Amino acid sequence: MAMELIDQGLLLHRSSTKLLRLDIARRYPEVAYADRCGFLTAVNVLGTTPEFQFILQAVLQDGSKVQIGLIKGYRKGFTPAFQPNFKPLMVTSLCLTGTTWNTAFIIITAKMNEHFSWIP
Repeated sequence: MAMELIDQGLLLHRSSTKLLRLDIARRYPEVAYADRCGFLTAVNVLGTTPEFQFILQAVLQDGSKVQIGLIKGYRKGFTPAFQPNFKPLMVTSLCLTGTTWNTAFIIITAKMNEHFSWIP
């Protein structure tokens, strides 16, 4: 058996059910493998919408799937702390039109000017 987390129809994660759950085994002694029905998973929610919901479904031994729960959550927006301090420059031109000279000129200018930095 396994557990699956589904987000908007896409499988996020599949986890086997092998963790020991003696409390479940005591409550359902007639169910085979009830003592090993636990699962644990971690899911990155940065790729989801701020308000999300996951479908939790069990994959049975015959391959059939049964929805057993719904996990709803909310996450704050992510603002990276990194702020780049340079702006890359891309030069595009036709071949044999002076691109080598142009690139060399940009490098020399960047080395002479304190507002530019050259990162090879």
